[in-house]
Amino acid sequence: MTNQTKQPTIYDISQKAGVSIATVSRVLNGHAKVSEKTKEKVLDVIRELGYEPNAFARGLGIGSTKTIGILCADVADIYFGNAVSFLERELRKK
Repeated sequence: MTNQTKQPTIYDISQKAGVSIATVSRVLNGHAKVSEKTKEKVLDVIRELGYEPNAFARGLGIGSTKTIGILCADVADIYFGNAVSFLERELRKK
């Protein structure tokens, strides 16, 4: 079994910085309604804890995950593997 550490959340950032979750969200989204002092405090905690936003959670919040699901029988099959690889390459261009 591998030792996996829990990724910090905006709740963790909020608690450690002593600000509301809404304030952490405002800092992450670049809203102007946050004082420079508070913004720096939140950003310091973000760096300290190594916080990285969850792209899927963010996508759900804004209504767009920019994710495409591909179902296939077996990607180890050369045909399916090549098809998935081609789709991924072309989609990344877009």
